[in-house]
Amino acid sequence: MARRDLLPSDILKPALDMVAEEGLGALTLRPLAQRTNTSVSALTYHFGVKDDLLRHLISTARTEDQAFFDGWRRRLDAAARLSPLDMADVVEAILSDMVARHQRRTLFFSELVQASAHQPGVDIMLLPWLDDRLKFWRDLTGRLSPAADIDMAEVLHAYAIDETVHALALEALPAYRWLRRLTLRRLFTGFVSAGLASGDADLFQVFYDELGQLPDAFGVDHEAAALNDKQAAIVGHISELIVSAGIEAVTHRAVAGRAGVAASTLAYHFRTQEDLVRAGLEDIIRRLQTEVSDLTDGGRQGFVREVSNRPYSSIEIARATFAVALSATRRPQLLACAADMRRRRGINLHKILKAEFPDPRFDPLAAQALSVAAIGQIILSGSKGHVEASRDATERLETLSGVVRQKLS
Repeated sequence: MARRDLLPSDILKPALDMVAEEGLGALTLRPLAQRTNTSVSALTYHFGVKDDLLRHLISTARTEDQAFFDGWRRRLDAAARLSPLDMADVVEAILSDMVARHQRRTLFFSELVQASAHQPGVDIMLLPWLDDRLKFWRDLTGRLSPAADIDMAEVLHAYAIDETVHALALEALPAYRWLRRLTLRRLFTGFVSAGLASGDADLFQVFYDELGQLPDAFGVDHEAAALNDKQAAIVGHISELIVSAGIEAVTHRAVAGRAGVAASTLAYHFRTQEDLVRAGLEDIIRRLQTEVSDLTDGGRQGFVREVSNRPYSSIEIARATFAVALSATRRPQLLACAADMRRRRGINLHKILKAEFPDPRFDPLAAQALSVAAIGQIILSGSKGHVEASRDATERLETLSGVVRQKLS
C-alpha cells in the first residue's frame, strides 16, 4: 500500500547503504523499495522516476551536509584568525570528521562526483552541493592570517575532492593520516620546505615508505611488461571503461561488447574481473610513464605547451585512481592499491617540475601537495573532455607554481 507521507528523509539511509555496498549504479527502484518496505509504485508516486528520485536524495543529503558544515562554522566562530599551520590542522580535523562520522553521506557525494563525468544530468544535480562546499571553504580560508596571495578556497575545494575519497578508504591507517597532515601543512605554508615545516620532508619519507608496505593481494604492476597484440587490443577498452564509469562498471560482458570480442575469448586472456581491472590500470600507468618521460625535459613549460595538443593519460590516471579509492571502500583487496596510488601522488609531477625548481626545498612532499590539488581539479572538471580537464589542471598548476617560484626566489 502506498504511503502518502513518504519523505526523502525516509529513504535516504537505505539509499546511502545501497550506494556504499555496491556503488551508485546499484541505486535502482526495485531494490530500494524492498529495503524501505514499500513498493516501486509508491516510490514513483512520491518521487518520480529514477532521475527524480536521485535529485530528491541529493537535495536531502545536501541539507544534512550543510548542517555538518554549519556545526564547524559555530566551532570556529571564536577564531577570527588562523595561522597557516592552524588552518592545516583544522582542515585535517574537518576531513577526518567527514569520513569518520558521516562516511555514508561522504561516500555518496564522492560517487556523484565520479558519476558527474559520465552520467548525463548528474553534473547539473551536483552543482548546488559543490557550491555549498566551496562557500564553506571560502568562509574558512577567509580566516587565514596572513592572507594568501591566491584564492586558497578554490585550491582547497579541489584538494579536498581528491583527498576525501582516499580518506574514505584509508582513514584507519596512521601512515595515511600522517601523509594527509603533512600534505595539508605544505598546502598552507607555500609548498616548499622552510621554517616551521622544515622537518616535514623526513617525516614524509617515513610514512611514504610505511604506506607502501601493506600486503597487496591485488598486485598492480607499475613496471608491467608489454602486452601481446590480442591483449593490447582489449586493454584500451578496459582502461576507457575504468576512467569513464568506474571499477564497478568493468565486467566481462561490458568489455567484450566494447572490444567486439566473444566473452569466452576475453575470459581466456583475463579470467576474473580483477584481472580486467588490473590490466586496465597497468595500461594507464604504462602510458603515463611514457608521457612523463616525454615531458621531463620540457618541465612545466613543456607540460603547458603540449596540453592543448593531445589528451593526457595523466587525466585518465587521475580519474582511475579516484575510482580505485572509491571501490576500495567496499573491496578490501583494493586497499593496498589505493594506498599505493595515494602515496605516489606527486612523483611524476616532481620529475616534470624539478628542471624548473632544482632547489631541494621543492621536494616530493611539495610536489604531492601540488598534485593532489591539480588532480582534484581534474575530478571537478566532471563531464568536460580530457583536453578541457587538462587545461583546468594546468591553470591550477600555473597558479600554484607561481607560489613555489615566489618562495624560492
